[in-house]
Amino acid sequence: ERSKAMINLENYSSICSTHKGSNTSNKYSFISTMGVVKALEKRSWFPVSARQSRVRNPRAEGFQKHMIAFRYGDDAYRRLSLHEVIPQLLLTNAHSGMSSYVLDGSAWRCWCENQCITAESLIESHRIRHVGWTMAQVFHSIDSIVENMPKMMARIDDFKSTKLEEKAKRYFAQKSLDIAYPESKWNRYNREETVTQILDPRRSADQESNLWNVFNVVQENIIKGGNFLAKEEPLSSGTRRLTYHTNRGINAIERSVKVNKDLWSLAEEVFHRELELYSIFGEDVPL
Repeated sequence: ERSKAMINLENYSSICSTHKGSNTSNKYSFISTMGVVKALEKRSWFPVSARQSRVRNPRAEGFQKHMIAFRYGDDAYRRLSLHEVIPQLLLTNAHSGMSSYVLDGSAWRCWCENQCITAESLIESHRIRHVGWTMAQVFHSIDSIVENMPKMMARIDDFKSTKLEEKAKRYFAQKSLDIAYPESKWNRYNREETVTQILDPRRSADQESNLWNVFNVVQENIIKGGNFLAKEEPLSSGTRRLTYHTNRGINAIERSVKVNKDLWSLAEEVFHRELELYSIFGEDVPL
């Protein structure tokens, strides 16, 4: 029996939809999200959170893109410890013809409620088009992601053990800003000071300069939003002062997933670069 604290999927019209949208073609084949949920539950993966895109056209309600996060076994019910990181499955689907069925591996960091989605270089994302699909493909996608979950948890341990000097931290932050925002944004904001601000940890536990902490600090600021945008404003005295502005988080499902995956890919790049430098220089890694 499910805990009362479990997510009620009946609150999401698109997740409970029993047919495809009227604007889809004859070739389009409906993939029941609730059918996949039941298949995952049989494998002891239970839904813990869900969301669906907003729609402007009322006729699109019930068919829009939606996402569900799943945890394994008791992880779906128990209270997580403060610094715990656990694996999750992310299911994305739509019934409007605007999205394939997609299953991704992700990690949930309890304290800051960060959801980090792994890049396909580590765990392949499984995407099934709504044309000529079979339930066997769905089962294969589930089993393949679950089988590779230990890779993700091992990589997180690698990130935790990778110390970053200031130059490497700023490199990660600068590249993260490139991923999340257009170049034109820096016509209005001070990029260097913004890098400094986005690296400022919100929690004492993130003070240690390892790749996992830096990744989470930057990712949380970008995905959830934060007061890190620095802007130079002229004063009547002829000097300039820095002011700080809040940047809105990323709420759209598609963009959130893409930015998350790209940030993970960047972390992989930095990890392998630091590993290569360490193998050459040992402790004396050049700045």
